[in-house]
Amino acid sequence: MNGKGERILEAKQGQRKKDSPSEASDTGTARKLDERMKELNCIYGISSIIQDRTIHLKDAIMEILKLITQSWQYSDITCARIVLREDEYTSENFSRTEWGLVAEIIPMGTK
Repeated sequence: MNGKGERILEAKQGQRKKDSPSEASDTGTARKLDERMKELNCIYGISSIIQDRTIHLKDAIMEILKLITQSWQYSDITCARIVLREDEYTSENFSRTEWGLVAEIIPMGTK
């Protein structure tokens, strides 16, 4: 990332004109690396939000939802939902579909 928080790899990919076979392999590697960077940014972002004791719970969850949806490969069509006790928080574009990934998060020492 540069000083503005922009991903350098994305800018480099956009400047390519025509890939040779070896460049195509490099492009695939760059895409995979970009996906890993998005995943790591999500993890670090969630960690930062959780550590910020000044942010209200609802605001923290909404920020986490944004991070989660942005970290997926097709972020423009990704939606997310967090259920905490009886409360449900969703991304703006959330809708139930037959496709999904569900994970129960259990704090250490509670189960």
